[in-house]
Amino acid sequence: MVDTVGEKKYYKNLGYIAKAALTLSRSNASPERGFLVNNAIVTKEWGSLSEQSVVALWVVKEAIHLFGSCTKVPITKDFIHAVKHSHSEYALFLENQRKQALLEEEKKKKEEAEEAKRVDQRTRKSLHEQLAEQAQLEMAQIAEQETARQLISEASQKLSEAVQGKQTIYRRNGCTGYGKCGQ
Repeated sequence: MVDTVGEKKYYKNLGYIAKAALTLSRSNASPERGFLVNNAIVTKEWGSLSEQSVVALWVVKEAIHLFGSCTKVPITKDFIHAVKHSHSEYALFLENQRKQALLEEEKKKKEEAEEAKRVDQRTRKSLHEQLAEQAQLEMAQIAEQETARQLISEASQKLSEAVQGKQTIYRRNGCTGYGKCGQ
């Protein structure tokens, strides 16, 4: 940015900062007043009020403040109609809340059932994989045992043939087999 003399401006964003600073409130009176009213409404006895109830109390308080007194609030046909139907509206609201809670509970149960089904399927799949692996290991073990039996059988046969052959050699040489040969 260049000023009227043609020199560069060093504080390009100063205008934005000034406008932002001028929009700030010079006091916290309004929010503090709101906190004060909330503290008056939400007392120890009424500490468990829902947000909706606190907002409704705020509306009533503001309406009374607007008209100056509760005796100065104008009673109109709409106002009387709203008062007459307030209980039925409240009952309808409670019924809708109950239905919503039931729907959410059903949804939660359905999700839990689906999750249980997925866990069961994963468990079954894992069990099948483990059983298949176990079966493969058993087959490999049986094959190794069969190979070992064949080797032992062949070795036994060769040893038997060798012993027979050695005894034949000993007998030809006149040996008794106890280390006494040719006597």
